[in-house]
Amino acid sequence: MFKSYPFSINLLGYASIGMMACAIALTTLAIGLPYWERSEVTLGDLVTITNQGLWTYCINFSPETTYTDSCGTYGEIAGSDETAMNATRALAFIGLVLGIAALVMAVLATFPFKTNNRIHFICAGLGTASGVFLMLTMVVFVARTKMSDYDVDVCVSLVIIGWLAAWVSAGYILFAFSVKYQADN
Repeated sequence: MFKSYPFSINLLGYASIGMMACAIALTTLAIGLPYWERSEVTLGDLVTITNQGLWTYCINFSPETTYTDSCGTYGEIAGSDETAMNATRALAFIGLVLGIAALVMAVLATFPFKTNNRIHFICAGLGTASGVFLMLTMVVFVARTKMSDYDVDVCVSLVIIGWLAAWVSAGYILFAFSVKYQADN
């Protein structure tokens, strides 16, 4: 009833689960942190640092002065493109949801449904789609949402690493299928 497969299939399944978990964690961090773009302006001794995320922005002054550090929502920024920001948010959430679905399928493909070939392909497809949506998140943000005088910050890097991790996870599960297929024949 149960066929014994080489250990490499399990190892590839575990690697796929780990990579997809990393992609989900990085995407979740990127969505929540206010470090998508950064601007630093120096006027004499006063340095103004502005960080902006998908939801909020923060303006900090250094050294401490009579000016008050402040934070607010993205829509309060003059000249902000709310439509492009909403598209960036939506693409990030779609990529995150697809990544969670791919993680569930990777667990199913590694443990209870190891013999079901469709689960492997569904998992690989969801992981690839998650990576594509995360890539589009970065593209839309950099092309449409980012303000011209700002520099991209760490969250864009998190999304890039997240999309690559999702693709590597999909590759691992396809490789596990390949090893399983060769063991069956």
